[in-house]
Amino acid sequence: MTLDVRGNLYLTWAGKVSTYNPVGKLLMDIPVPENPANVAFGGADGRTLYITARTGLYSLRMSVVSARYSYDKPEPRQI
Repeated sequence: MTLDVRGNLYLTWAGKVSTYNPVGKLLMDIPVPENPANVAFGGADGRTLYITARTGLYSLRMSVVSARYSYDKPEPRQI
């Protein structure tokens, strides 16, 4: 499983990756050709979702960024 910068949770199961918002509402299902085993964000800008399965590796370009990138580059705050 993995998280994006908005706090959405990505879980693998039953031939898909399901995404839930922070309050547990299902946002979307991403179908995968075979049962996925793991999911993680990566790439130079943290916008590529990688999905591993028994014999394949799948990737999707996402509009959101990995949660870990929010810690690497904090946004400036007004005081």
